[in-house]
Amino acid sequence: MNSKIILVIGGLMLTLVLAGCSSATDQPTSKVNQSIKAYNDGGANVKIGKYQEAITDYDKVIALDPNDTDAYYNRGLTKDYLQRYEEAIADYDKAISLEPNAADAYNNRGISYETLGLDKLANQDFAKAKELGYGN
Repeated sequence: MNSKIILVIGGLMLTLVLAGCSSATDQPTSKVNQSIKAYNDGGANVKIGKYQEAITDYDKVIALDPNDTDAYYNRGLTKDYLQRYEEAIADYDKAISLEPNAADAYNNRGISYETLGLDKLANQDFAKAKELGYGN
């Protein structure tokens, strides 16, 4: 019986501690949730062809976390859909700088280069993507 009382009191103490969390403690969770929502919204907008809205969503993710490789990569893909190849290349560049082994980013940057007629750069990226395991 005494152990049940201790558990109840312990649970009450935990509840009181959690209820007293400051907004500063809650802020990172809120930031993460905002980032996840914006990222998911971006993907949903791409699926329905709302590419500019998707770019805005990925911009939000990047504003919340400037080191989010996937946000740069997906924003680059979305810019490719809009035939904004130079901007897509800049996003792939950033994704690669954050994650040097991002084979998909090398491959898609290669496609953008190829579309712009920059075959030497495209072939270098295709080779690097293959080296990193793309297509295996």
